[in-house]
Amino acid sequence: MTTTSLDAHAAAKAEAWLLLPLDLIHLVSTGFWIGGVFCLAILLPIGVGKLAPESGERTQLLASLLPRFSVVAICCVVLLVVTGTVQAVFDVGSWEALWGSSYGQTLLIKIGLFALLLALGAFHLLRISPQLRAFVAPADGEMDVAEAGKVRTTFGKSIRVEAALAVVLLVIVGALTSLSPPPPGAPVKSTNQSGSAPLVYQGKMDDLIYSLVVNPGRVGMNTFEVSLKERNGQPLTKADGVRLRFTMLDMDMGTQELDLMPVPDQPGHYMVNSIALGMLGHWKMTLLVYRTGFDDAQTTINLSVPES
Repeated sequence: MTTTSLDAHAAAKAEAWLLLPLDLIHLVSTGFWIGGVFCLAILLPIGVGKLAPESGERTQLLASLLPRFSVVAICCVVLLVVTGTVQAVFDVGSWEALWGSSYGQTLLIKIGLFALLLALGAFHLLRISPQLRAFVAPADGEMDVAEAGKVRTTFGKSIRVEAALAVVLLVIVGALTSLSPPPPGAPVKSTNQSGSAPLVYQGKMDDLIYSLVVNPGRVGMNTFEVSLKERNGQPLTKADGVRLRFTMLDMDMGTQELDLMPVPDQPGHYMVNSIALGMLGHWKMTLLVYRTGFDDAQTTINLSVPES
């Protein structure tokens, strides 16, 4: 789990000293909670099946086990909520990015599944567990084995549903780790001469943090300005080249490439003026950074270019 955290989004942020331990706690808590659910769904029926069906031992086992597991689950859930919230604040950054980006939307699906798992856990803790304890210590001194069996059957079905949802949740988490976090700061507040805000794209590509501004972001002449930082937040000072590649998505116009020039006295800043966006419509823009000793870093941005 430590090596997994070292390869996560948290490792590429300037706040890695905080986010890496939180990510590790998040993973460990997930392992105890989801792993426990799998044990209840898969291994527990095997153990229960070894007990005499009419002796009441099956009910006694469940009545003793569920409260103990609930303590573990509650501790894990608290840690998951705290660490997950902090990570989401750093990864997403705004409500707009949460609703408007692929990363944020996938995160919302994860939160929804997490809520369903919590609801099933609450059902086991507040409904199933008290019923089982009541059967173990009945008021009349004799256990109703048949009714206790029905409660155990209900628990078996619900815990299997919880385990299935947990599998789906893990798949969503896998998809989430393959997505890049959304831009941390768009849109910008400054305006250009036409009175509208320029197009701003920010994010992470490989080990670099980029900011790309297209001003004014309209058909015709535009200024393309790129700011590059290393994962520690320092400006990138060793780049062999920075290039933009443009492909028109609405028709076949070939591929255009622009080499950006370093801005004097501004380390990590590159700029070029061009009419590359010469037609309104949908474009694919790829930012590439070339460095000696490193694989080419690149990210692709889809944008719509209005006429004015």
